[in-house]
Amino acid sequence: MKQVNDSTLWSWCLTGLLVMMTATRPVRSQPSDRNSTLFAVYCSQYKGMNVEYLSRNINTTLSSLHRKLTFNRYATARSLLNRDSIWGLTSCRGYVSNADCLACFDYDVVQLRTCGFANGGYIFYDDCDIRYENYNFYTEVKVRTGELRCNNVSSSTQQAEF
Repeated sequence: MKQVNDSTLWSWCLTGLLVMMTATRPVRSQPSDRNSTLFAVYCSQYKGMNVEYLSRNINTTLSSLHRKLTFNRYATARSLLNRDSIWGLTSCRGYVSNADCLACFDYDVVQLRTCGFANGGYIFYDDCDIRYENYNFYTEVKVRTGELRCNNVSSSTQQAEF
């Protein structure tokens, strides 16, 4: 009978253990971070006329949206200080708890900060979305074409077929 080397035996045992550990991990259909799937993001190419007022209005509008979102899954707000007025809108999907809704909103706000002092922008994730503009867009039917993402793949053109 052939004698097995101790290091070979340990290698096979370790490999078997790793395979068992990998096979017993729970399978998830979605990542545990519910905010992870980005559908669309847009930042206006135009900046506000007065950075101080624009920044203050964006912050006031976003704070007001957050406050209102604690009671509903949909909120609108506006700040009309001087010339750089801001209108905002946010919503969470119906299946999202209040705590997850607020967490998603907070996550979206952090991501929207990359727009800097743009006078408009929006971001759409799985569970929630935010939009702000320097005009009243609430009754606007036209939807801007922007970058769409599906499974983290970008597309700026609309697909003709599924």
